[in-house]
Amino acid sequence: MPLRVAIITTPDERFHKHLCAVLAQRFTVAGVLHPAPRKPGGGLFDLGAHRRAIEKRGFAFHLLQKLASNKVKSFGWDLQKDVAEAEARFFPDAEADYRATIAPMARIVEDINSPDSVRLLTDMKADVVVNSGGPIFKAPLLQAAPLVLNYHTGISPIYNGSDSVFWTFANGQPHLTGGTLMVMNAGVDA
Repeated sequence: MPLRVAIITTPDERFHKHLCAVLAQRFTVAGVLHPAPRKPGGGLFDLGAHRRAIEKRGFAFHLLQKLASNKVKSFGWDLQKDVAEAEARFFPDAEADYRATIAPMARIVEDINSPDSVRLLTDMKADVVVNSGGPIFKAPLLQAAPLVLNYHTGISPIYNGSDSVFWTFANGQPHLTGGTLMVMNAGVDA
């Protein structure tokens, strides 16, 4: 009997669509859950978001990130544009492959940890859940399948969190660029 795979990943990134399509070529995909994209906060004047970002990465990083992502573009690096160009180059067929193989079975869910999402995942009767990106999973969701795997684009525990690949280059450690495949449990990056 072929391995049944459920996928949980964010819905908009081309590399995640590529991952879904590649898994569909190799396994029986039981279904796909896409956590709804987070709604943007209060923007420039969301002081709570600025405070949390400064606590997470420090003031200098936060300031440089804001300057680099400015909308005026009189200076700074356009990260979104460069990532979009790289994704188009490396995953040219991802959108079409996703539409052909995955889109009909994909469901966007408001809260991946809600009882409805847990029921959807349970009903898929997957042998394994593959996750890339998205929010933190709570115990009921993790218990909805025999095995839940997460792919993290960073070598844990050396590089955790988002943008870990960028940090390896920023820190002059490109030899530490890589990924970590982990069995998920209720602990974050545990």
